[in-house]
This record gives sequence, structure tokens and C-alpha cells, in this order.
Amino acid sequence: MDVHDACIAVPRLRRTGDLEISGRGLAIVQDLSRNWGWTLTPCGKSVWFQPTAWP
Repeated sequence: MDVHDACIAVPRLRRTGDLEISGRGLAIVQDLSRNWGWTLTPCGKSVWFQPTAWP
């Protein structure tokens, strides 16, 4: 699976405070996938991931 956006900024994991309303996307992807990464594209970037199978 992958997600695309027009921003060329390199995605990075970060710690968020309890009251912040954004910045948790990659942490969720990391927790629910066995592998993930990103690729720059002509229109921005693509973040891909391989979901972990549920037991």
C-alpha cells in the first residue's frame, strides 16, 4: 500500500504531545506495518508500507 502527497519534504518520525492534532501518521504506520519507506516522485512523494497481518 502507499500514500501520495505533493510535498517533497522528507518524512520523519517525531514525538508529539498529547494535545497536538497532527504529526502521528508515520508513528501509526510504523506500529501497524512490518516495513515502510518513501520515494520521491515527479509530483511529490510516496510513502509505502507493508501491513502486519493480524493474528
